[in-house]
Amino acid sequence: MHRKPSIRAIVLFAFIFAISLLHYETPTSHMWLHPLLQRAYYIPLLLMAIWYGWRGGVLAAVVTGILYIPHIQMAWRMNPEYHAAQWVEVGMFFIIGALTGVLADHERAQRFKAEQTATQLGKANAELQSSFALLRRADRLSAMGELAAGLAHEIRNPLGAIDGAVQILTREPLPSETKQEFGELAKHELERLKGIVNQFLNFARPQPPQRIAIDPALLLHSVAKLIGETAKMAGV
Repeated sequence: MHRKPSIRAIVLFAFIFAISLLHYETPTSHMWLHPLLQRAYYIPLLLMAIWYGWRGGVLAAVVTGILYIPHIQMAWRMNPEYHAAQWVEVGMFFIIGALTGVLADHERAQRFKAEQTATQLGKANAELQSSFALLRRADRLSAMGELAAGLAHEIRNPLGAIDGAVQILTREPLPSETKQEFGELAKHELERLKGIVNQFLNFARPQPPQRIAIDPALLLHSVAKLIGETAKMAGV
């Protein structure tokens, strides 16, 4: 992490030295080339400001000025207008480097602040999700308690019917038709009991009651048959 910025700075300063060397080696007769090299200074200058803030921008401007000012004095003293323009350009190095660095520092601070806010929001979201999970668990446990209370009642009914059917089937003598009828009744109630247990095990949410068509006469006949045999066993 510390090595990478150092390599960047070395490369940028080497770029500044290379541009300065080209300035010194290029004859003043090439008037079109010197302004081009002069503008090339802004590349490392801006990159230093962007990567290292206003301190990096000012440092790059200082190094650029130290390397470029002797060239101004030696090569352009005989041209007063161009000589003055070069001093203005050196001043622009400092202005551009400092201003770009300040903007880069501000953007970096805003990004850091946004990252901190995103981290805090992530933690808050994780806590919120945990709270939702606890609420869902509490709601599920509450529903399970309600279901268990209803389940006890639902199980009692088929168990009562099975108990009555078994008591009837154990009586002797008993017609084969009666045995078949109450055997089927016990089997039916067992299937019903199994379905209730399966619904409890597969419970996710309480399901609304399902309405189905049924023949009231058959229902009354079945109940009367079961109660009638139980009544006979009780001496009623």
